Amino acid sequence: MLAKMFGLMCTSLFMLVTAEAAPFAYVTNPNADTVTVIDIATNTIVGAIPVGRRPLYLAATPDGARLYVVNRGDMAPDNRGSVSVIDTATNAVATDIPLDIGFPFQIAVAPDGARAYVAVSQGLGDIISGGANRVDVINTATNAVEASIAIPGDDPFGPMGLAITPDGRRLYVTNRGSGTLVEIDTESNTVTASIPVSDSRPTGIAITPDGTRAYVANRGPDRSVMAFDIDPGSPTFRQLIAFVPVSFAAAPVTFVGITSNGRRAYVTYTSSNRILVINTDPTSPFFNSPMQRIDTGAGALSAVAFTPDGRRAYVASSYPNRVLVVDVDPESEDFHTVIATLTLGARDAFDVVIIPNR
Repeated sequence: MLAKMFGLMCTSLFMLVTAEAAPFAYVTNPNADTVTVIDIATNTIVGAIPVGRRPLYLAATPDGARLYVVNRGDMAPDNRGSVSVIDTATNAVATDIPLDIGFPFQIAVAPDGARAYVAVSQGLGDIISGGANRVDVINTATNAVEASIAIPGDDPFGPMGLAITPDGRRLYVTNRGSGTLVEIDTESNTVTASIPVSDSRPTGIAITPDGTRAYVANRGPDRSVMAFDIDPGSPTFRQLIAFVPVSFAAAPVTFVGITSNGRRAYVTYTSSNRILVINTDPTSPFFNSPMQRIDTGAGALSAVAFTPDGRRAYVASSYPNRVLVVDVDPESEDFHTVIATLTLGARDAFDVVIIPNR
């Protein structure tokens, strides 16, 4: 209740926005237990919303009306995380959804907005919980967990990243310890395939806008990005179609984001200041090859989010605590340079989502 009241106070103190307002970026702050709000029209921080304990990942409904924030929890062996639901009209927490034992990671909302999916791992670091490797399914109409999908494999460090195809029919989950990519039929909530990936702990994942390819970031020790064919009508369905080594980065590969036109993928590294850009345009002679390395001047890069017009990327950096604005417009003279830096002060930055309208 206090968190909700404080969230409403933040709304009145920091922002007076209308439905016609410009897009906003939302950034999780794990150590501050808040979500920072950024007006990307002016690149100014306009508020901080108190949520649950150690918020990490977040995802918005397609209409931008609600934001689902995964709170990791207190890290004890019997850890129970939660999901805070933010009403973006008021920038206050509307409700909190408790999760069962385990360590929650990434979240994704279905294209129709009816379900949200949370990857939950049995283990974290050297801590093993009494939970199970699974994907929890949240009904966004009731804001309650309506199903749990068991993830195959006996390694305690299981599901971490997930992404949904544009048609909403399939969910793909990176299974770290088992080194696989798990395919789930979202209509039946059943596992339909377990695709071998790598023994280098697959983590981040992104799917192209046309739904034909999934790009998986392998954390390491052999750091790489691997592309898989996820087009059911293709003769190479569920097969590896490209391997991009990331030999120059000493830090773990963690996140991958793909532009709205599907032509480029941006890959970040924990404890590194670089972003790797991969050509993901099938019409290019350099398809699935590295294009450029962007030196951002900041460290511990994590999530990447793109503006609705596709001209800028917002990148979270927790060392120091900031959000970087990178020009990703090929027609711009500032292409692939950092054009703004937003300092978060004591709040660290981890995941980023941009909501087109409110």
